[in-house]
Amino acid sequence: MKIALGIVGILLSLIVMMQSCTITGLSGLADNAETGAAGAIGLISGFIFFVAAALSFSLPRAAGVTFLLSALLASAGAQDFPDLAIWAAIAGVMGVMAFLTGYLAKRKKKGEQNA
Repeated sequence: MKIALGIVGILLSLIVMMQSCTITGLSGLADNAETGAAGAIGLISGFIFFVAAALSFSLPRAAGVTFLLSALLASAGAQDFPDLAIWAAIAGVMGVMAFLTGYLAKRKKKGEQNA
């Protein structure tokens, strides 16, 4: 589960960053500062998403916190860049999955020690 979460997270984070980079660039051409700021928030959120995905391989609980931080940041920019609301929801789900993965790994490790 950790490996799948990490690989899917890395791929999705790259998509978030490419989409946000495109929005930021095109808003500069259209002279729309609000959308440009939302695109910059998307870039930062995508980078945090990437860090969370990388952490999910070895530190799933820390990855869960980082995914939720990315979701919170993405939801802040969703007013001017509506796709960020979708990415925030995905990051929130992945954060819960990372917490669940960490919990199950700890429980399995504790069960092996008692046996």
